[in-house]
Amino acid sequence: MQKAQLGKTNLSYLDKGKGLPLLFIHGFPFHSAAWEKQIELFSAECRVIAPDLRGFGGSLATGTATTMSEYADDLNNLLSYLDIASAVVVGHSMGGYVALNFASRYAVRTMGLVLVATKPGPDTPDAAKKREENALKAHEGGGEAILNDMAPKMLSQNRGSDDRVTLVKELMSPFQAQGLANALRGMAARPDSTPLLSALAIPTLVISGDSDALIPAEESMKMAPQIPGAELSLIAGAGHLVAFERPVEFNAVLKRWLTRFL
Repeated sequence: MQKAQLGKTNLSYLDKGKGLPLLFIHGFPFHSAAWEKQIELFSAECRVIAPDLRGFGGSLATGTATTMSEYADDLNNLLSYLDIASAVVVGHSMGGYVALNFASRYAVRTMGLVLVATKPGPDTPDAAKKREENALKAHEGGGEAILNDMAPKMLSQNRGSDDRVTLVKELMSPFQAQGLANALRGMAARPDSTPLLSALAIPTLVISGDSDALIPAEESMKMAPQIPGAELSLIAGAGHLVAFERPVEFNAVLKRWLTRFL
């Protein structure tokens, strides 16, 4: 992993391969290693940029909350640091919230948009309240309990061996309690991005696992038609962490869609 000092933010990131820039944005509570099953394949033909968002992996947390706009600003600054004019932006879950924010505010830097297991709508009041409770729990030393609770929910119910849940937990570690809390508060405060969808003049691919228990596939099915020209792909037997659980199918869908840029 490499480091970039971007103002007051120090981001850890992977930069591998040459060609079409692909910016992979991980979800909560992961870091760039969540894309390990994509990095090797796509870096053979493309330039893969996989950062640790602020407060995750090797990127230190700052402040008491991190908004989706702040994560997006970090990524814009990282592309400038790397002298990349524009990239195909791929965001999973919380990374999808960030990707939507990035695409709406930095459209000139967004060559294409891939929204994975995510949704445009804001938290319900109950969901926002739960995030604040978990943020306080993280501060009080309960970060491990949060991850233990979330890990099984990342996979489909037909995941088979609990060894896969252990692998998911390993992808979440190590974690920063402050980073977890900051992201939870940032997600709770995020605005509704639904009104932005119809104005996206960017080639867009929407991917979801059909067995996603955290953000049901119905959210993707509602979102895709609102984005002009967007393509929707549902991957059978996949839960929320679709790119990890069904990498062959996910990679095939993404690789085919990317041929328009190569």
